[in-house]
Amino acid sequence: DLSQYIIYRSFVGGFSPTSADSIAVVPKSKNSFIDSSVVNDSTYYYRLVAVDVSGNRSIASDQAIGQPRDFTPPPAPLLLSAKGKDARVELQWRRVGDPDFLRYRVYGGPDGTTPVQLDSIDVSIDTSAVIAGLVNTTYHRFYITAVDSSKNESVPSNSLMALPNAPPVSVSVARVQS
Repeated sequence: DLSQYIIYRSFVGGFSPTSADSIAVVPKSKNSFIDSSVVNDSTYYYRLVAVDVSGNRSIASDQAIGQPRDFTPPPAPLLLSAKGKDARVELQWRRVGDPDFLRYRVYGGPDGTTPVQLDSIDVSIDTSAVIAGLVNTTYHRFYITAVDSSKNESVPSNSLMALPNAPPVSVSVARVQS
């Protein structure tokens, strides 16, 4: 009569289970186990042994391989301002405090068009960007995303619109006397 399962884990493929590799004892009523003591992007090898009520053990199962991944994106940044200047827009946003932060991505384009990625900022404390080469008198819409070390991208921040515009031109009229 089956009593329980012993689950073994190793970092080495093809391992022969020892008591040092034992990570869990699972009752016969359970047919699954979640290993929550793993690190993302590491490879783990598992085997299990069935134990009957008399303590007799089966031979180890075939090896199963697991490699956990991070699928959780960071939180979205908060876009604080978009200020139009001559042929450019200056953006500022609130820093994302995610522990595995990798970069910010800046998206934008003329209002009413599909936004494209315009910039990528690799420093978490850098929370501003200047998007240059824009057409004055054309409204542009922008948003920011955060990307983590597993390449998960946040949902877009709020979007803001700005109008690049040339500074007023000062004209002096000189009177010519003859």
